[in-house]
Amino acid sequence: MNDAEFCKRLRITDGKELTNGGLLMFGGEVAIAKHFSDFRIDFLEIPGTSYANATARYTFRIPELENIWEYYLALIQRLRLYADNELRSINSLGVAIDDTSQIDALREALVNMLMHADYFSPMKSRIRVFDDRIEFENAGGFPRTIEELLNADITIPRNPVIAKLFRCARLCETAGYGFDKMLLWQKKGGLKVHFFDDKQDMSRVVFERISSTVVENTLKGTESEKVGEKVGEKITDNQKKLFR
Repeated sequence: MNDAEFCKRLRITDGKELTNGGLLMFGGEVAIAKHFSDFRIDFLEIPGTSYANATARYTFRIPELENIWEYYLALIQRLRLYADNELRSINSLGVAIDDTSQIDALREALVNMLMHADYFSPMKSRIRVFDDRIEFENAGGFPRTIEELLNADITIPRNPVIAKLFRCARLCETAGYGFDKMLLWQKKGGLKVHFFDDKQDMSRVVFERISSTVVENTLKGTESEKVGEKVGEKITDNQKKLFR
């Protein structure tokens, strides 16, 4: 199979030109702008629990990138900073086995956002990282009620070509397990996942996280020794400085 036939079978092209899904996934900025005038996926890190108490508008914002695939590669690397992949065990070969439940949950939320976004909407999909939560806001509501999606294996992709390409990259499934994977976030520390849907043009998934402000205040106060004891050792003065 040559490249042209391969792209046609995946619906990246229709045999002559890029499909809308193929264009959004792999196209260049200029070509995408001809059909999607304001294509962008946003990511902001906000130092606070809201804009009102943030010490700055944001400390990081992702630059504009060419297409969905480039956004995925950049965003998943940034999200890894907020996943706790703690050591789970060591196998017989001496290789560490990590608990990847948190990054798996964030990856699922990211892929679902990119697959199900309404790219013709004036609203832009975005991820906001606050001190106490990570929010995925998407253009386009959920295809069914949240109760149905949580209790049944329902797959209704808004962008079938984009969904197929993510499946080919083994980054998603067709079995409708997306919500279950996002709930893996709840395995650690009593953190919760919340789903919100206005049933029209916006949906939101919120992952609770440990507030960095709480961590800093704890390490600065008398609780520092207790935190150190919990992980099996005292926190040294040098370690405390890292959190200031």
